[in-house]
Amino acid sequence: MTRIMLTLATALLLPGTATWDARVSSWLAGNRSDWLTAAMQAVTVLGSGWVAFPLLLGCAAWLGPRAARAGRWRDAVVLGAVAGGTALVVQILKALLARPRPDVADALTTAVGYAFPSGHATQAAVVYGLIAWLAVRRWPARRLPIWLGAAALAGLIGFSRLYLGVHWLSDVLAGYLLAGFVLVLAQASTRKRRVSPGQTPAPMS
Repeated sequence: MTRIMLTLATALLLPGTATWDARVSSWLAGNRSDWLTAAMQAVTVLGSGWVAFPLLLGCAAWLGPRAARAGRWRDAVVLGAVAGGTALVVQILKALLARPRPDVADALTTAVGYAFPSGHATQAAVVYGLIAWLAVRRWPARRLPIWLGAAALAGLIGFSRLYLGVHWLSDVLAGYLLAGFVLVLAQASTRKRRVSPGQTPAPMS
């Protein structure tokens, strides 16, 4: 936890971070359109915990081991715990780093609490990354489109937070960085649990 916090804090303090944050936020606020606003308001909902977490649990139950119903529910519990734990870590980091959000006058949606890291970006990358991993395990021959689809969706959700004026660029990038830590740890722990002695674990991608 301390290492993660130091990594994200370092990213926040990198030279030029505040300048780029302000430039991106200002440019997006000045180049909005009605149709894109409506699209981004719909996309951003997919990064909400109220949508992402139930979707993850459902996919874990559906895409889990075909032969063992208990294995499916075990996956759902473990991956749900990973996603829930990630949301808790995000809230702790927000409280510790206490970074204000962009000017509320530019916001096109409601957001509460501190900005850094972006909860929507983190949750989207973790949840849709885990769903992609489950899907690849079921359909390994389709791994490329599955991973590309998950990455595109997580990217769109992160962009929606910038476009709607509730996060800085560095908030979103830090969320993706945190999600990367979580996905690597989740994959490693799941592989250890599934691989018996003498077997070679299958790669995540």
